[in-house]
Amino acid sequence: MNGYEIGTMAKSLHSSYEFYFGKRCKRGEQVPTLAKQETKPMPHPTPFRAFHNALRILRALDFHEVYFLTDAEWEKFRDNPYDFFITTSDSNALQIWRALQARQPADLKEPSTPESKENG
Repeated sequence: MNGYEIGTMAKSLHSSYEFYFGKRCKRGEQVPTLAKQETKPMPHPTPFRAFHNALRILRALDFHEVYFLTDAEWEKFRDNPYDFFITTSDSNALQIWRALQARQPADLKEPSTPESKENG
């Protein structure tokens, strides 16, 4: 892990702390634990939860859900769905997104999907 990644992770943790506790942590200050501090209810859906679940679904999509892919594309998708999703054509990515959204729980579904923006 390089210094940039560590710095990025530290910033992310710091902003998570602010979200949960509503204040900045000063250098040397003891960070309160969730057990000691009253927690704020999390807004649903949280961007992290929706994104994390979408990544899990992307990895678990089956051939019958991405039937529009050729055999060669399916092999690439099966081997590395994340890389395939990023590098495939926009039309393939949009169809994969639709298959992914079909599996998302109702509380995590995106209110405006890319296809609704294209049609509107």
